[in-house]
Amino acid sequence: MSLISTNCTNCGAPIQVDSDSKTGKCEFCGSEFTTQDIVNNYQINNNYSTVQYVTKNINGSSALEAEEYIKNGDIFISLSDFNKAKEAYSKAIELNPADCFAWFGLVKVATKNFTDLEDITHYNYYAKAKKVASREQREKIDEIYLPYQTKRNQLEKDRRLELERIENEKQQQLKKKKRRKNIRLLIICCACLIFLICYMVSFATNNLSLFRICSIILIFGVISVSIICTFGAIYYSNKNKKK
Repeated sequence: MSLISTNCTNCGAPIQVDSDSKTGKCEFCGSEFTTQDIVNNYQINNNYSTVQYVTKNINGSSALEAEEYIKNGDIFISLSDFNKAKEAYSKAIELNPADCFAWFGLVKVATKNFTDLEDITHYNYYAKAKKVASREQREKIDEIYLPYQTKRNQLEKDRRLELERIENEKQQQLKKKKRRKNIRLLIICCACLIFLICYMVSFATNNLSLFRICSIILIFGVISVSIICTFGAIYYSNKNKKK
């Protein structure tokens, strides 16, 4: 497969054509073409830049009209009337698909003039604006867009850190629950062991009153330790939340 960089014969936008295929379609204006016609056009005009070709093939009044629509779109953007701004930029693209600022205008619309950090629909418009822009125009576009991209990256970073913090808190809570469960299990095991020892001593000495006293003390001790552990866990949990 051999790709040829040339321009659409209908709208003048820069495109890449597979010389092995018979037909193609312009991704900007949607017009279909035969590969042979594009190749012939490339051979004739390969010394012209995109700007020169567009200037030659687009009616001058249409280009000027497109610029007016872009200016109107910028005004609507400043007024936060994004629907009318979108209409103006879209009309400019119809008149001159190779105008990078018309495509970049749709980026402004999609991002609510670079205030909507959640939007992902503008990437396609931004890519097209960069594709048809000259080097100087790309620099101007990037000067406006890159601060917005920096804010998006920072937002994504903050979200990632917040998710990590929440996950760490969950893990800490699980560890605390497991620790309290192990402590309760240990208390129960110790209580059972002491109860068994008291019973064996009482049985050996035939002194049931001693068994009753030890049982009461044991029950009281288990309840006391359980209460202390519970309130201690609540206290430290609230203390960590305040931090």
